[in-house]
Amino acid sequence: MLGSSSSGLTEFSGITWWANRNPGIRYVRCELPARVLGGRVEFVKDAVDEKRIDLHTGPQIFQLPCTREEFDLMHRFRRRGQRVLAEFDDDYTRWDERYARGTRGSKWTQYDRETDSRFDPSVEMARACAQEADAVIVSTAFLKHQYEHLHPSVFVCRNSVDPTDWPVVQRDPHGPFRAVYAVAPNGADNNRVREALEWLAAQPDAEAVVVGQDPGWKNVRAVPWIHDLALLRQFLTALAPHIGLRPVEQSRFARGKSDLKILEHAMCGAMSIVSPGEPYRDWEGLAWYARSAAEFQEKVRLAYEYEDEAVKIADHARDTVVGSRTIHSEAQAWLSAVRSSSSM
Repeated sequence: MLGSSSSGLTEFSGITWWANRNPGIRYVRCELPARVLGGRVEFVKDAVDEKRIDLHTGPQIFQLPCTREEFDLMHRFRRRGQRVLAEFDDDYTRWDERYARGTRGSKWTQYDRETDSRFDPSVEMARACAQEADAVIVSTAFLKHQYEHLHPSVFVCRNSVDPTDWPVVQRDPHGPFRAVYAVAPNGADNNRVREALEWLAAQPDAEAVVVGQDPGWKNVRAVPWIHDLALLRQFLTALAPHIGLRPVEQSRFARGKSDLKILEHAMCGAMSIVSPGEPYRDWEGLAWYARSAAEFQEKVRLAYEYEDEAVKIADHARDTVVGSRTIHSEAQAWLSAVRSSSSM
């Protein structure tokens, strides 16, 4: 019988999110929904090593399940009659040599047989986990279409924010016009914004800031990545950028990303300049689109010259996020996904 153990641990019958170690995506896809739904966020390997995984008796949500260990645990929970869901914020329905590497601190393989560890990720096991689950949760409509090839029940739970986690933006009206570029290093993406940021950095009363890498661009300020998310939010809001840049290569994998960067830009006071198409197609009017390096430079120039208009758009974007993309407005979607899945 499950319940109190000799080590003092007790049964938990609420929703458990089995999370990714990456703090950013864990916060958005696990910690925020768990906060409002009374759930708990755990790590599979820790629970297995500490022999307490069987104490989780409620619905189980596996974030990016992609290992043999997770597949077997999902099967085991379902055999006990528990609801089990697989949650994906990227497209791992097919192998992509350029992108399926480095995630979760371990290089991906295409097939499970190519690794010696039950905890190493493979696209084969990601697909198997999606098919094993009672339902699949994704962050965008594009991803829903991709995962419907693997499972008939796919639910969209959009990325969201909790406004109480974000300090109030207090922009200095006499401060410099600022642009921020805060993304994981990617050569193709960097090439689209380098000229724009170097141009801005050369203008009077302007500053360009890159967060998370130091590409060595002329006059562009580089800041190391801030791993503490609360400190990162404090830094971004204190920076109070006027614009935030996010180019996205229109590959199949990149189209499976979410619009989280626009949410973050809005909450720190910035208007977004992004690539058109997925995942930003729904933000027309509240973001500016740029396809090439030349277009990014042109849009940055226009934002700099028409600062008041950029600030006005940024304010509208923040109002939209606070009005319709908080975790409180998305909580019902998460709850509906959990309740709609049924064990077989």
